[in-house]
Amino acid sequence: MNPNSEIPNPKCILVLAAGGSSRFGSSKQLAELEGRTLIRRAVETALSTSADIVCVVLGANAETIRSLIDDLPILIVVNENWSDGIGSSLVAGLETVTELKPDLGSVAITLADQPFVASDSIEQLFNAVNGERIVAASYDGTVGVPAVFPRKYFAELLGLSPEAGAKSLIIKHLADVVRISFPEAAIDIDTPDDFGRLSFVTFP
Repeated sequence: MNPNSEIPNPKCILVLAAGGSSRFGSSKQLAELEGRTLIRRAVETALSTSADIVCVVLGANAETIRSLIDDLPILIVVNENWSDGIGSSLVAGLETVTELKPDLGSVAITLADQPFVASDSIEQLFNAVNGERIVAASYDGTVGVPAVFPRKYFAELLGLSPEAGAKSLIIKHLADVVRISFPEAAIDIDTPDDFGRLSFVTFP
């Protein structure tokens, strides 16, 4: 996966992993599940898809986290303004990738703290993109990330306020969203208790 390769209308996965994990008490990206850190797990999942570019956005504890994934064929962006909110990290990553690849066709937004999201599920999102509509995960009566945005939404993504996430844009354009059932996306890690319950989580 070479970010500099010439692929028409390439697709990208942005893995957002810049947060300070204040509720977790330490960098949750470094927590280990089944022998891999959450950040390594999320990045390797992204690399197992058909995405042409995987861009990981770091912020808090960037150098420590970078050392765990630096050997992988990814683009790493460090958002110095990560504390402003998740929107600032999304914008930092997308700005970098669109500068590198002005013909970028679509971008998937994923989070490092959704450990059960699988590569084949992300592939379902990519496969449902028709160039016009947002494709988003549907779970627990809501819709959110992981989600794939075609190029027509890049300007709005780049215009997000620092505290706003991709979900705000999904909700804004709900009539233009293809929903894919994604029960595993409901499991995210915010606290040590969340992490402690992971061993009891199963999916059909």
